[in-house]
Amino acid sequence: MNSPVARSTTIRRLADLRMADVAEVGGKAANLGELIAAGVRVPDGVVLTAGGDHVTADERRSLLLDGAHDLGPGPFAVRSSGISEDGSVRSFAGMFESVLNVSEEELPSGVERTLSSSQTSRAAEYQPGARSQMAVIIQRMVAPAAAGVVLTADPINGDRQACVVTAVRGLADRLVSGAALGDEWVVRGTAATPRRQPEHAIDRRQAVRVATEARRIAAARGTPQDIEWAIDADDTLWIVQARPMTALPPEVSWESPAPGAYTRMLRFGEWIGEPVTPLFESWLLTAMEDSMHAFFREQIGQIAPRP
Repeated sequence: MNSPVARSTTIRRLADLRMADVAEVGGKAANLGELIAAGVRVPDGVVLTAGGDHVTADERRSLLLDGAHDLGPGPFAVRSSGISEDGSVRSFAGMFESVLNVSEEELPSGVERTLSSSQTSRAAEYQPGARSQMAVIIQRMVAPAAAGVVLTADPINGDRQACVVTAVRGLADRLVSGAALGDEWVVRGTAATPRRQPEHAIDRRQAVRVATEARRIAAARGTPQDIEWAIDADDTLWIVQARPMTALPPEVSWESPAPGAYTRMLRFGEWIGEPVTPLFESWLLTAMEDSMHAFFREQIGQIAPRP
């Protein structure tokens, strides 16, 4: 016999969703459905579709409880999935509210909190009519020992060969909200280098594992990804969100132009945020100009135009 979830047109199983369902379930939910289909470990869940706010409160409560019953005992995570959310151009990251560790009895109020977050002035400015265009995801809650974000390209220089893994102990909400700086690892191939470790949330092996899974997802998607992950007490890696990276610098090659050779261009003015004094200009800037042009003359017999 089909479950109430399968019979309902307002509640959809996360595992059944694909990108073709974006207009009904939003970008975040559709992305998660694609990940499940690709064999990625994603917490099981259901989705209240974007048209779900037209039903009465009692009907919505009944649907939600039926859906949660199929997921097993709580707690649950209640998360937004706007129609325009997690797109390739704009992600709307952090725009809407997520509610974590929600009991089965608290699901209706948790869903209402998430829907209501679409009514803030900031959300309305960026996505008019957001409530009517928002689906809501209900997933089994992962109790993480560590969690964080992995970017499959360096957001500073656009290097696609580097994965940047950030991590905190416990839930990732401290990290994504900016309340905690978190550990940061740069992973290239199977080599992981820590940039900072204020929390010591994960070790080198775990950083490589997170980056490897992220690269697999990015390769399947064909574009660099911004991925939220969690590792539970059993050392199981879960993926809880994946979206395309936005505002990424163009891809460039960092390979040497010739064996043993490299060129580095320094725009010193970009490092100086304020006007300089005449003393500073004559003491340093002019001297730097003179030294640079003397070097060019000596090495290549040419002088670049002076400012």
